[in-house]
Amino acid sequence: MSKENAGLTLGDLFPRRWVSGQSLASPILVKLVRLEVAAVHPRPGVEEQAHVLRFEVLDGVTRQPIQLAGHERTAAGYGLILTRRLAEQIAAAVGTDALDAWPGSLVVLEATTLNGKRVLTARRPKQPAAPRA
Repeated sequence: MSKENAGLTLGDLFPRRWVSGQSLASPILVKLVRLEVAAVHPRPGVEEQAHVLRFEVLDGVTRQPIQLAGHERTAAGYGLILTRRLAEQIAAAVGTDALDAWPGSLVVLEATTLNGKRVLTARRPKQPAAPRA
């Protein structure tokens, strides 16, 4: 291997377009940016339109944006294909199902196993503990 390839991973060479349950090793804190429609290819030769949720990944302590290794980031942020189940969980975490109220909201995304598949789940972030006097 050459020095240029030192430290590279497969995720660096072939970043994933969408964040999914298979691609998350641990929970991440995200700030929701926007919802858009994008063409996806669930199978070769098949193109469908899907709702894509764009978000920024934040450091859990400083709440500053950080990179999500192995994933493609556009100018609008990282993306995930929104399912009804995940959308309902995000609505519960944000406190509203009004989509125009979602941008700027904080949510924790984490992977879990459902019916033998790794899927994303969403929940409200835990509030930081109040400093003791």
